[in-house]
Amino acid sequence: MDTVHEEALAAAGVRADGTIDINAALRSLLEGLLNAVMDEQASELGVPRNGYRERSLDTCVGRVTLRIPKLREGTYFPEDVVARWSRTDTALASAVCDMWAAGISTRKVEAVASDLGLESMGRSRVSRLCEGLDGEVAELRGADLSSEEWPYLWLDATYVPCREAGAPRSVALVTAVACSGSARRRVVGIECIDTESYLSWRGFLLSLRSRGLSGVRLVVSDAHEGLVRAVRESLPGAAWQRCIAHLERNVLERCRRKGDGSAAVAALKAAFAEADPALVRAGYRRAVDLLAAVDERGAELLEEAAPAALAYLAFPREHRHWVRTNNVHR
Repeated sequence: MDTVHEEALAAAGVRADGTIDINAALRSLLEGLLNAVMDEQASELGVPRNGYRERSLDTCVGRVTLRIPKLREGTYFPEDVVARWSRTDTALASAVCDMWAAGISTRKVEAVASDLGLESMGRSRVSRLCEGLDGEVAELRGADLSSEEWPYLWLDATYVPCREAGAPRSVALVTAVACSGSARRRVVGIECIDTESYLSWRGFLLSLRSRGLSGVRLVVSDAHEGLVRAVRESLPGAAWQRCIAHLERNVLERCRRKGDGSAAVAALKAAFAEADPALVRAGYRRAVDLLAAVDERGAELLEEAAPAALAYLAFPREHRHWVRTNNVHR
């Protein structure tokens, strides 16, 4: 096989043993397609050409070389092509930053980037990606919320790894998602704290109010004591909905013996599936009775939680399905 033929096959993703490197083949096809699109776009401008300039572009199948047409008059740059096909986007930036925050070394980040088809991902590039995300987060945290009212507010916290002073550690990431009167959901707050507490939640909620958050009628969250107290004091007049998914887990955790709460949780799920408030309350009562027969402590938890677990029933029927849990995708 002559050298030119071998090089052409390699560029098309065909290995020496005859097998096909799918990633390389897709990269070759994409590179040809993008360059053809740019040639067509430049031709439509009706301006004489003056050669090409090359630019590397990281895509989902690896790095390709763009041959961008140069014009004798004016300029041409394929912003739509670059924006659509660039692999170094927010998703990749997020993945890289997650690895960095988790304490993964730059060498390992570069190795992962290489597996993704990126030729280099050094410390300076990681820093630039992080700085870009920092700007987006700062904009989100400072956005004005006073242009409309936000009747529903979901609060949650999750512990995530981060890097501080060069060392990885775990912090609580608290988030707030609000729904406007026009049914538009939006992340309105995000904050890293050392641990969940009344003071940290109160400070977080007050910061939302200072940015114009108003009109909150229902707050949905788990039953963290400090969070519930902060909601009561910082958002007076708002009802509190105890997330039913968390409640079901809490019931199972409270039971002394594994499996004792299974029948009660099944009854709860059946109750929450009902649309008629009377049937929901009857089913909830049934779950309490089932649990009382096997674990009194679990039954007490369920009975005490009833007002908060059923708070969603006081709201419009079409909203109930998604305001009874702090999983905003349900």
